[in-house]
Amino acid sequence: EVQERTKDIQYASKTRFNSTRVSEIEALRNSLRRVLAKLPPLLQDDPDVQKLSAISTRGAVALVHFINRHNTRSANFKDYEFSRATVMELWDFGYSDACKSVSDPQWREAIDLGSCVRIYDLTR
Repeated sequence: EVQERTKDIQYASKTRFNSTRVSEIEALRNSLRRVLAKLPPLLQDDPDVQKLSAISTRGAVALVHFINRHNTRSANFKDYEFSRATVMELWDFGYSDACKSVSDPQWREAIDLGSCVRIYDLTR
C-alpha cells in the first residue's frame, strides 16, 4: 500500500509539473509574439523572424485533468502492468469517466492560467 500511494503522489506531482510547464511555455510564446510585433517592417521578411513568428502563435490550450481512481488490482506495479485485461479495463473506466464528466455541466468551469491556457479539472 505504501508503494502504491508513493506512485499516486509521484504521478499527481508530474501532472502539476506538466500543467505549470505548459503555462510557462505559452507565456514565453506570447512574449515572443509581442517582441516580434515591435520589429520594424523591414525585418518582417527575414527568414529567422518568419520562423520565430510561426512558433509564436497558437490557438488556446485546454488541459483536461482526469484521475484514475479505479482499482485494477495491480497495486504497486500499476505503472508498468499492461496486460490486455488491465488495459481494456482501464479503457472502459476512462471512457465511462469521460462520458459522465462531459454530461455534467460543471466540466465547463475552467481554471484560467493566463496565456490562453485553461485547465478543466474532471477529477471529481
